[in-house]
Amino acid sequence: MKIAYFSQFLAKFPPNIRWFVVYGNNENLISFREKVIIHHLKKVNPLLQVQCLEEFMIPQIPSLSLFETEPPLTLYHYRRANDRLLKEIEVIIDQNPHYYILSNPHLNTKAKLVDFALKHPSIAAIPSYTTEEAEITKVIHDFCQETSLNLPLEAKKNPF
Repeated sequence: MKIAYFSQFLAKFPPNIRWFVVYGNNENLISFREKVIIHHLKKVNPLLQVQCLEEFMIPQIPSLSLFETEPPLTLYHYRRANDRLLKEIEVIIDQNPHYYILSNPHLNTKAKLVDFALKHPSIAAIPSYTTEEAEITKVIHDFCQETSLNLPLEAKKNPF
């Protein structure tokens, strides 16, 4: 599923999305969007564990103890995503309860992984080529609210 406007996607975050493919040539924007996704998911799931992966792996779902009703949710973050992962992802995409962020500034719309993500309804394909003014304004507004920073209304409307 292609995400045209990142800020609108965050406002109406679909609960069935567990996979995120962040691609494009803007490394800083990719990193920013990864952090925003992680922050948003941690707000929704406070017990979410985040693991940065050096090598892509399919985790084994641990057996539960007598006192657990479900395994803890984990977000696996892999920054060197490429087309070679596609076969592994196709096998586990609907079976795995965990979240995944796959990103790489070398991925573009011609990559097979990106093409798969654009067509699959449970993967958010997030292009990272340019920053929209509305997105920057929303981030500034959210930051001001979280930190109780009182900026004049005019400064919030026109941050540039």
